[in-house]
Amino acid sequence: MKKLTPLSLALFLMTASSHSMAEMSVDHSKMTQQDHEMMMKHLGMAEEEATPIVNDQRELVLFPEAEYHLTLQNMRDHLRGVNLALMNVASGDYVKAAEAIEQHLGFGNSHGANGLHSAREYMPSGMQMLGHGMHTKANALATTLRDAEITEDSQEIFLKMADLTSQCVACHDAYRLGAE
Repeated sequence: MKKLTPLSLALFLMTASSHSMAEMSVDHSKMTQQDHEMMMKHLGMAEEEATPIVNDQRELVLFPEAEYHLTLQNMRDHLRGVNLALMNVASGDYVKAAEAIEQHLGFGNSHGANGLHSAREYMPSGMQMLGHGMHTKANALATTLRDAEITEDSQEIFLKMADLTSQCVACHDAYRLGAE
């Protein structure tokens, strides 16, 4: 069995991601119930399989409606930054990967029109700590990516990427958002 290198893994993820994005480029907010049922049928899922009844034990964090949507938009932007970084790592452009991480996840990224994340005041302290940790780990990853331009140490890139995304996973495992 051939060993999967970090570069081949990144290429695989980039390819899978672009194929999934092309297949799933649907604005779900504009879907009708009929559209949703057709999509589930196309995916081979019965309606009851698509919406399982689950006792969600995560802490519910309520935001005013505008802050709720802003927070979801920011999280999608963070994910977009990870995706851009992986695509740039796969193509060997570590500086562009670092810039994507800094722009979308680093302490310098802008949250909202005024550059502040006003939703922070609605977050419990544990959620704030995870967010701060995510930004800290993003900055560490950006530094590692810039260093890799010289060292070509892709193993360290993937370790730092895992550190970063572990913060996201921990937050999403502990908290769920809702709008007031």
